[in-house]
Amino acid sequence: MNLISITEADFTSNSQVQLMGRRFEHIKKILKAQIGQNLRLGLLDGKLGWGEVLDLQSDKIRLQVNLNEDPPLAAPVSLIVALPRPKSLPRIIQAITSLGVKRIAFINTWKVEKCFWSSDYLSRESIDQAIILGLEQAVDTIKPHIEFFRLFKPFVEDHMNEWCGKSFKIVCHPQIEGKKLSNSLEECKSVLALGPEGGFIDYEIEQFLKHGFQPFSLGPRILRLETAIPALVSQFYFNTRKDC
Repeated sequence: MNLISITEADFTSNSQVQLMGRRFEHIKKILKAQIGQNLRLGLLDGKLGWGEVLDLQSDKIRLQVNLNEDPPLAAPVSLIVALPRPKSLPRIIQAITSLGVKRIAFINTWKVEKCFWSSDYLSRESIDQAIILGLEQAVDTIKPHIEFFRLFKPFVEDHMNEWCGKSFKIVCHPQIEGKKLSNSLEECKSVLALGPEGGFIDYEIEQFLKHGFQPFSLGPRILRLETAIPALVSQFYFNTRKDC
């Protein structure tokens, strides 16, 4: 935890917060904070700053808060991702969040098993926990907007154009013929579509191409989403950052 996340509900006055539970345990056992020590804090969906330890008890801590720093810039990338295996979803959300991606759509595809959609890992509580862990890792406070679309065709036909807006659109798929990445960056903001392990089926690729997506491949290797997402996001982030 490189940042202690706080919420409006933690404030006991205009400039003081009281923390218990997971955050308190981390401060006490990992950071081993003492009275007068300054800790890195961030208000969810707000500013970054510092908190001075005023009081440390057996089950709670009180801090004087000064929040005056802006969070880091968002990555100029949005993601459309085939819903992964439920057990890996929190880990993937945490990684995406730490990369600074602020818009994610998880969609159904032919290779996504129906039972994935009924998993408890899709609960609001599980998703929020993964988001917070990702923000704390990256020293960020702005939560990503995550949506789930259970049907592929209605998403493509009814939502995708509006969801993507004017962003440059790329569909990522193993062994697909497409432009080189360096020649594809025509816009600062991009939308990347990633399929399940093994990629999209031909029909799905055709639908993305039909809606203006440009094909791109990292090569013939079949990558897990945990590997493909940071590899792709980092390339687009560092290639576009200077101009955005």
